[in-house]
Amino acid sequence: MEPIFWTNVGISVQTVASASFALESISKAAEAVAKFVGSAPAELKNGAIVRLSDVSGMVEVNDRAFRVKSVDAAQKTFVLEGEDTTGAGTFTGGSAVVVTLGADFRSVQEVNASGGDFEKADITTVHGMLRRRRSTVQNPVTFGFTNLFDMGDLGFKECVKAHRSKTTRVIQLSFGSGPKILFVGAPAATGVPTGQAQGVVQTPVDIECQGVPTTLES
Repeated sequence: MEPIFWTNVGISVQTVASASFALESISKAAEAVAKFVGSAPAELKNGAIVRLSDVSGMVEVNDRAFRVKSVDAAQKTFVLEGEDTTGAGTFTGGSAVVVTLGADFRSVQEVNASGGDFEKADITTVHGMLRRRRSTVQNPVTFGFTNLFDMGDLGFKECVKAHRSKTTRVIQLSFGSGPKILFVGAPAATGVPTGQAQGVVQTPVDIECQGVPTTLES
C-alpha cells in the first residue's frame, strides 16, 4: 500500500439534481442492485452520481451518495458501486436523484474531520465482574474546511447558497492517487473573514454528513 497525501485533491459540490424517481427494490448483495419504477432521468448513466433519500427498511443507504455502474434501462436496474448490503435491512421504499457535481473548490488550505464516534449502551449484568457495552447510534461526521477568503471560489459559493437556503449537497473528495469519498452534507458557510495580523485572510466551511460517507477505490 502506498500512502495518500493531501496534495492534488479535488473537492466538488453538487449544483444540479435531476427529477426524483422512485425505487422499487435494493438487493442484499456484495454489490447492491437497485431497481427503479417507471422512467429514469436521462442523466442515469454509468459513472453518474445518485443520492438516495427517504429510504425505509434499508436505512443503511439513506441520505447517501453512490456512483452508478451497470445501468440496464430494459430491466430498470443499476448497481451501487462497491456497496455491500448483505447485512443491511430489507428495503421497503425510497427514491433517488442524479446529481451533477458542477462546482469545484479552489481555495481550501486545511481539512479536518470530527465526529463519527458511537454512543454506547450498557449491557452489564449483576452476574459479571466486567462492565460490558455495545455501540449503538453513530454521531455524524463533520468535515471542516479552512479556505482562503476567495469570493470567486465556486465550491465555496455553492456551500454559501446551501447554508442560506438550509439545504444539503452531495460533496466529493477526489485524491490524486485515485480514491474518492462521497457524502451528503449540510454546509455551514457564512463567508465571514477570519485571521490574524499580517496573516492571510481565511473563511471557514463546516459540512455535516447526513448519512455515512461512501468510499471508492478510484
